Amino acid sequence: MKIEQEIKLVVNSHQPILLSQLDLAPYQQSAVTSQDLKNQYFDTPSHRLTQQKMALRLRANKGHYLQTVKTMGTTHHQVHRRQEWEQVVPSMQLDKAHLLTTPLAPLVSDPEVWSELDVLFTTDFTRQVIQLNDGENHIELAYDRGQVSAMKKTCPIHELELELVAGAVDTLPKLAQRLMQSGQFTVSEGSKAAMGYRLLSETSVPLTQTAKS
Repeated sequence: MKIEQEIKLVVNSHQPILLSQLDLAPYQQSAVTSQDLKNQYFDTPSHRLTQQKMALRLRANKGHYLQTVKTMGTTHHQVHRRQEWEQVVPSMQLDKAHLLTTPLAPLVSDPEVWSELDVLFTTDFTRQVIQLNDGENHIELAYDRGQVSAMKKTCPIHELELELVAGAVDTLPKLAQRLMQSGQFTVSEGSKAAMGYRLLSETSVPLTQTAKS
């Protein structure tokens, strides 16, 4: 288990941004890396997981797969703080053995809940990443552009994530405030999972069962 601490900023324009033009002083910057991420979010039709303030995701990235369990967490001074449990898995199928070592164990050990777990929505986006370091603090800046999909409905993803890798947590709101001075960004209070559930609430199309290991 690890603690994720991050701030999300929504990009106010539909136009792509150039990371090279962001005011990131005084941080030294790494080269930009890029990933195409495909994600599936699981729950039961009655949303048993989200009722427990938990999220379950499978992520595909160039033939590598990651299963993640997250708590809803808390927000303080714009910083979202969540617990998360990650496990590399061999495919885009849920690994029940790993889930039984997480707070989801009481739910997934219930045969009825396990049989009902299914993909409720997906997120697909390109992520550009820069590592920022000032000698004392390490922040990962991720620029995500893509969409959330729930059946036939979609909504755009266009945001920055500032995640603390090491150092003082107050560096996150300071950097966020610097970036927002340009007028390009607004603080986001929601997660991609929250976007998916909002979109899902707008459709009542039946879900198709998918395989689980």
